[in-house]
Amino acid sequence: MPPGPSLLRAEAMAHLLNSWTILAPITAAAILVLTAALGEQPWLLVGCGAVLIAAVLAAVHHAEVIAHRVGEPFGTLVLALAVTVIEAALLLSLLVAGGAGMEALPRDTVYATVMIITTGVVGLCTLIGGLAHREQSFRVEGAGGGLAALIVLAVITLVLPACVLTFIGSAQAAPAPTAAAPTTPARPTTVEPNVSWHDVTTWGVEGRAFGDLKRQRWFDRFPAIADGQVTPAVWELSRDSAGMMVRFQTDSSLIWADYTLLRERLNGVNMTPIGASGLDLYARDDAGEWRWVGVARPEKKEVRVQVANQLAPGLREYAVYLPLYNGVEKLSIGVDPLSHFTPLAPRTDKPIVFYGTSITHGASASRPGMVHTAILGRRFDRSVINLGFSGNGRMDAAVGDLLNKIDAAVYVIDCLPNMDAGAVREKCIPLVNQLRTAHPTTPIVLVEDRRFSNSWIQPNKDQFHNDNHAALRECFEKLQASGVTGLFYIPGDDLLGSDAEGTIDGSHPNDLGFLRQADVMAPILRAALAGGSS
Repeated sequence: MPPGPSLLRAEAMAHLLNSWTILAPITAAAILVLTAALGEQPWLLVGCGAVLIAAVLAAVHHAEVIAHRVGEPFGTLVLALAVTVIEAALLLSLLVAGGAGMEALPRDTVYATVMIITTGVVGLCTLIGGLAHREQSFRVEGAGGGLAALIVLAVITLVLPACVLTFIGSAQAAPAPTAAAPTTPARPTTVEPNVSWHDVTTWGVEGRAFGDLKRQRWFDRFPAIADGQVTPAVWELSRDSAGMMVRFQTDSSLIWADYTLLRERLNGVNMTPIGASGLDLYARDDAGEWRWVGVARPEKKEVRVQVANQLAPGLREYAVYLPLYNGVEKLSIGVDPLSHFTPLAPRTDKPIVFYGTSITHGASASRPGMVHTAILGRRFDRSVINLGFSGNGRMDAAVGDLLNKIDAAVYVIDCLPNMDAGAVREKCIPLVNQLRTAHPTTPIVLVEDRRFSNSWIQPNKDQFHNDNHAALRECFEKLQASGVTGLFYIPGDDLLGSDAEGTIDGSHPNDLGFLRQADVMAPILRAALAGGSS
């Protein structure tokens, strides 16, 4: 007797239900090809998620069928191998697609698995079993085997990497046993400890002028109104965080930094990555003097790094100087969660305001705290505003309008390295009068340009400096003759010393040059701050 229609329909339905395990992987492959051809369309991404789940379930189904056919103990191994391959494939896919910053995903996945099994699965089984059977038996053998597997998994993925990193760091610090060709060893990887993070924007940084005027980015040196008012080059350079400094107080034995830079490029040809894009940490010693502590070494745009550790016990004030030739998108300071931490708001004293060129901007200090503006800020224990613009410090009236918005203790105009004698005569007197109109009593310091360190052997450069100096001196004397008071003058011949050792390229100071420049400027600034005569 032939089967009836109902039986045929049942058999067809059963066949369809069994064939989904074959159709699901085929469908997944088709959608994958379609996604590669059409791009990441929203509806395709939803489809990818659906077929991914179906394909995983189909793979597990096939593994289960094989396990039943081969029997124990190989069936269990087949199921375990199938699940392991699926999980490893998913993790590798996420690692490849996620790019940088996904290195901790396998560790976090294993940690989540351990927590889910030891708390979620065990707790759920206990609850459901208790509701169903009231009383349950407990097999020590089964629980012991499961816990042994979890312990091995946890130790290999969560504990062993820290031990390996420590060993690698020790090995790299050890001397080489043979006289092999010199190489540059990789810096030991530092395992991040448990730290408490503090966003510096919640209490503010020094060197960030213009009060509450709206900014396009929090760490911009100029407010938003400057965009279109100053030249495009000056505006772009104003995005750098040169001169900014954040202060805090802590007794933590370690200090970390987590910050994101504006640009991928970490330095130029005449700057170190630390100077251009790093952080520079100082602390007050027991005598109240600022002393260097450590730096943040940037290796990419996103930086999360230890700045200092094993610090001596004691509560002290710290200051972190921000990058000179890069902008900052965000910055947080990390300390021991059990330590004391007090943010120190920016000081309210009138700042020393520097307007200048690439030298004022910070080229070529080895680190942010070694530019002369920062050195002078520490010596006078006073806030400083750095408005140096590499190649574009030219006594512009548009910048003068913005300078007038700052209630300064002293204005330092140091633009001659980007100007010739004709431009100095054209722009110097109008800029000083522009500042004096808005600030009748604020001291104004005019600075001659330093001499190129090789100008002693290149007469054309020497004459260039002679002409520039004569033009600025001429403007200074005319301003004094016209009745402008509160003017001060710094000659440029000795700014970098006389031994030609103060620069890295003949033009831009090295750390020695910046120290010498601060030494020359300090007495004049002290007189200006004290209200002395010019």
